[in-house]
Amino acid sequence: MGQATSIRVQPKIRKPKFPLEDIAKERGFGKNIPFFTAFLSSLSVLFPEGERFFIRSVKAFSEVVDPSLKKEIIGFAGQEAVHGNVHDKMNERFVEIGLDFRSHEKMFCWLFFDILEKNILKLFPVWGKRLALSITAAAEHFTATLGRFLLSLPEKRVAWIDPISWKVIEWHALEELEHKAVAYDVYRASGGGYFTRILGMTIAVQLLGLLAIVGTIRALFYFGIPNPAQIVRDIRFFFGIPGFAWAVIFYILEYYIPGFHPNDQDDHKLLEKFEKVMTAHGY
Repeated sequence: MGQATSIRVQPKIRKPKFPLEDIAKERGFGKNIPFFTAFLSSLSVLFPEGERFFIRSVKAFSEVVDPSLKKEIIGFAGQEAVHGNVHDKMNERFVEIGLDFRSHEKMFCWLFFDILEKNILKLFPVWGKRLALSITAAAEHFTATLGRFLLSLPEKRVAWIDPISWKVIEWHALEELEHKAVAYDVYRASGGGYFTRILGMTIAVQLLGLLAIVGTIRALFYFGIPNPAQIVRDIRFFFGIPGFAWAVIFYILEYYIPGFHPNDQDDHKLLEKFEKVMTAHGY
């Protein structure tokens, strides 16, 4: 652990155009697995402002890194900026079809920016910036874990997802894997240590977990109470083999190992596979 064992990847800035206006009201992300669909919908609302927070956190230390990592920061920031813009438009479409998360987004901004970033972290000018970066590295580990899980699923396990939404997921997940180590490496280059790293993960888990749960419950009011067959599918999706819950628990606990590094997990096969998919889509 602790060594970047997989090949480093220069994040590639893509600017795809998705026909988000064609996402149908009755589908959203997809209805056959309503809890996970609601979970994805709630995350989409958090992405735009979250991505911008990540960019600010990483760029705050761009002058203390070597040229190769600085180049990766540029790719990271470019990818995250496009992610934010696409999810802004996706969320606008969700509002149009009745899935209005704007008050949920306000709660996220209040917790993350008004309280955490603008007040608590500013009490500690140097350490606060490093803690913001550690929260970013932790959140990036979570999104890479989510991306790895979804891209590793066989086609029949993702057939329930709306085709347009799946294209967004493929693209976003691929890029999360491409830049999974950037924030972490900037954190280490800034002099960040183990205590602040795990504190960042603990804060990220608490805040993102709370917001995801609240958002998922709200989305379920839109999609309706699931029937018994849908509940069984959801349980299998979360707790089967492979199951999303096990992946998240394993990879979050892995982050607490002192010698951990994101590149200990070799994702080059997934990257190669879905880079070809992106090329085929013209992204």
